[in-house]
Amino acid sequence: MNLARRLPTQNPVVMSPVVNTVSRPVLSTARAPVSDSEARRRRPGTGVACLVLLGLTLGALAHVAVHMKHLDVALKLGEARKERAKLEEQRRQLVLEVGVLKDPVRIMQVAREKLGLAPPSAADIVSVSGLHARIAARMAEGADKSDPAADEKMNATKDDSGAEVREESP
Repeated sequence: MNLARRLPTQNPVVMSPVVNTVSRPVLSTARAPVSDSEARRRRPGTGVACLVLLGLTLGALAHVAVHMKHLDVALKLGEARKERAKLEEQRRQLVLEVGVLKDPVRIMQVAREKLGLAPPSAADIVSVSGLHARIAARMAEGADKSDPAADEKMNATKDDSGAEVREESP
């Protein structure tokens, strides 16, 4: 029914004693109540559209997560490279320091100044063959421990160079 062609005779004017109003035709666009199942049947693409939107959203979130992980790994790699360069420089310095500390001239200087060591004199050097001979002589004589004169005689012996060497009694 076309409303634009309606004649005024088809729509009578109703006069109300209180208010002068003209009644107009009312267009009825209201539908009968629709149940949930009918609403779903009428719009079948809505569920599919929601699933597609959900899939796109999850895909975008996964892409962002992968990109963030990539940035995190790149940052850690940069930090590890800096740490490696620092450790390599420290290693080079330690190798140089070891070389300086192993210098024989420096070792001799530290031994003399800090430890009070000096090269041995000729009298301080005892040969091993002379030491073995003295031990064998002691055992053969069976030195008497009660006689201090015999102990003194045993302790005062000469080494291969002719220098007198004194040993402490045990």
